[in-house]
Amino acid sequence: MMAKSIKISAGERRKVFSRSFSSIPIEYQFRAYTVNDGEIDGEIEIRRRQLILPAVVERIPLQKENTLVAGYWDTFVSAYVEANQDLIIEGSQRSFKYFWLIILIASIVVLASVLLMIFSP
Repeated sequence: MMAKSIKISAGERRKVFSRSFSSIPIEYQFRAYTVNDGEIDGEIEIRRRQLILPAVVERIPLQKENTLVAGYWDTFVSAYVEANQDLIIEGSQRSFKYFWLIILIASIVVLASVLLMIFSP
């Protein structure tokens, strides 16, 4: 899978990740690189909102390696990077937590529904 690159100028704020209407746990990983040699300087703003509750905003320092986690109850999640210097954000690696467990449960529900339709009077 080819990594997606986003160039962010100093003082700019850009969205790097967004999901809507999903409750599947996911980890989104991305890297930050400086255009010029130097320390990475910036901040990540993560906005999480459940279906009926107001948004919660979390601010964390930007690192070279970043991992954002969205859980079952995080229905809407957006992440923005605010750069204090010219940066390149590279990332597209998403990993679904418990993916096979969710597939197994969905398969059991479908199988049970089919069996009920076949064997019900």
